[in-house]
Amino acid sequence: MRHCIAAVGAAVALTVPSFGAVVPFTEAFDSSASNWRNAAGAANATWLPTGGPGNSAHITGATSVNNANTGVVIALRAQDAFNSSNDAFVGNWLALGVTAFSFDVRHDAPAPMSFGARFAPSANAPGAIGFQFAPVAPGQWSTVTIPIDPSFPGFVSFEFGNFAGIFSGIGNVQVSYLVPGALADSGTIVNVAVDNVRLLPAPGSAAILALAGTLALRRRRR
Repeated sequence: MRHCIAAVGAAVALTVPSFGAVVPFTEAFDSSASNWRNAAGAANATWLPTGGPGNSAHITGATSVNNANTGVVIALRAQDAFNSSNDAFVGNWLALGVTAFSFDVRHDAPAPMSFGARFAPSANAPGAIGFQFAPVAPGQWSTVTIPIDPSFPGFVSFEFGNFAGIFSGIGNVQVSYLVPGALADSGTIVNVAVDNVRLLPAPGSAAILALAGTLALRRRRR
């Protein structure tokens, strides 16, 4: 199955708590929306069994570009209170060695848009808002990657917090986009689809964890 922690799951279990964030991790929405919710957070996102990258399963949700949604619009929510992805994104990302957050996205806005995410604790404030400014063209799947690094220029706000304080206690991850000036207050409905949401470790970390898992399995088999 694509909804997995790949072959390193056993290794991760040995190196991090048995709850909360797991690194590396990919949420691929194989059989459901995995408790990810729509823009308002009132209902689960729409799950579709095909149409994603490589015709995979994925989720989608509608947003409205109106005078209540100016600047940054939250499109899809993974939150601690919803048990999204079994809370696989919840935890101290700095201690866990998360170096990047990545996802595949497609939208149907009439213009290219920049995508990113808002990262926040379970109480939902303060939040860190980061974007990959290279715009995503409508109608095609693109990969967006946000380095989890205080020097990343795509972080446009830490609200009333700071990088270390926010990323040492992540509870909520909210996929977002920047409203193009031409669409501001237009009332345009924009559908946003997401797949393959990833927590990425430092280069080499996955290999080390996989080796640890292999050794652990060998010990158990003796």
